[in-house]
Amino acid sequence: MATTTITPVQADRSVLRNPLALWHLFSLDAPTVAALWFALFSRVFHADVLIVPAVALAVAVWILYAADRLSDAHRNDSILKARHYFHAAHRHEFLFAIAFAFPVLGALLVRMPAPLRMAWMLMGIPLVLYAAAVHIFRWRIYKEILVGIFFSTTIAMPAFLVDHSASLLLSAILFGMLCWLNCVVIARAEDAPAHDMDALTAWSTQHLRTVAATLTIAALIGAFALPNARAVLLPIAFSSALFLLLDTKAAHLSAVTTRALADAVLLTPLLALALLHTLR
Repeated sequence: MATTTITPVQADRSVLRNPLALWHLFSLDAPTVAALWFALFSRVFHADVLIVPAVALAVAVWILYAADRLSDAHRNDSILKARHYFHAAHRHEFLFAIAFAFPVLGALLVRMPAPLRMAWMLMGIPLVLYAAAVHIFRWRIYKEILVGIFFSTTIAMPAFLVDHSASLLLSAILFGMLCWLNCVVIARAEDAPAHDMDALTAWSTQHLRTVAATLTIAALIGAFALPNARAVLLPIAFSSALFLLLDTKAAHLSAVTTRALADAVLLTPLLALALLHTLR
């Protein structure tokens, strides 16, 4: 099977001057989002908030996303986006950074609490199997729902180790739905073909506003009913509502900006962490 030749991206000066676009192109968006929600879940549900696990999570997510985009850059060019071309154009730099990040991640894992380290390492097994299925065997696997499950479980794991309440379970489920909705927004903005998505995700790209409004209302109801989870559920509701706003503006934005904003919408924990005592 022939390998697609990637033409290095000719950087648009306007993109290079746009911090939001660069945040996305350097694969820093997902690690930032993961670390912030990790901190929020840990604070709200009384897990130890340690800087080492948060940094380790950010590094691991960055490795995963950067490697995924480098691998995707050599697939069918009909699916390639700016992030893939950017990674292909700077392939050697990204490979060097990934090689440096692995020992850093190893050093951080050694310093983490043993139960959390073990839980995350066990979660890495299905992740490795998924990566092999997609990038080695080239199986078609619908990833949107899997992203929601994996992200929510990973980020809420420290809380799950010390808290088994219904409030935490509901918060994790709604956060997983928010992560899945992020994938729906991106698929809609990038006109992803329906056959590359599961039936629910494909349907949701055509009914995005209904889905986002439903999640917003569900999170607001949960915040009203469960005050101890309010500091998590309100940011979920706020992010979901922002997806509604982004969808109304997407037609007037560049593809890179829309993609970056889809992740920037998930930065609502910044406000929640600042106002944590009030929200609780």
